[in-house]
Amino acid sequence: MKHRFLTVGIIIGIFIYGVLLAMGLLSDQSDVIMWSVVSLLLGVMLAVVVYSLKPLLNRKMHQKIYELSADIHDDEKILIDGPAGLNSDKSCMGKLFLTRDNLLFKALDQKQLNYSIENISDIRLLKKWGVINNGLKFNYNGIEEMYYVDYAGDWKVIIEYVKGFNDKSMS
Repeated sequence: MKHRFLTVGIIIGIFIYGVLLAMGLLSDQSDVIMWSVVSLLLGVMLAVVVYSLKPLLNRKMHQKIYELSADIHDDEKILIDGPAGLNSDKSCMGKLFLTRDNLLFKALDQKQLNYSIENISDIRLLKKWGVINNGLKFNYNGIEEMYYVDYAGDWKVIIEYVKGFNDKSMS
């Protein structure tokens, strides 16, 4: 989620670089080095502009996600929450909540999914390009669930800690 605008910016920059370089090569001018430098600089500038527009483009959606609240019992307390995307469906954005007993996802359309902590197993990190942790994958009653979240490693550690704490208090 965090790196989507950076990726778009880089793609636009590479496209501009290619177009301007081709224009320089096809023109009557023989100064290919100048066209390479100009196109590279313009490509990098456009990539930076697209990336820096990220907060303006996502402000309304982030405000709606920030305002979401989970439907929990009176005796439950939210330990951590944050924006999340369900599976690989970028259109299903919402907020992930963790209580002592449940992991909850509340979508922007107000649909809420509840996962009992005791039935969650095999928590793994999803990696973008094999390097960047950008999500969680876990089994819930034999069904694999995926969520794209910021700070996925922290979510994993906290869920495992709460699960371990609940297991110790049950015995």
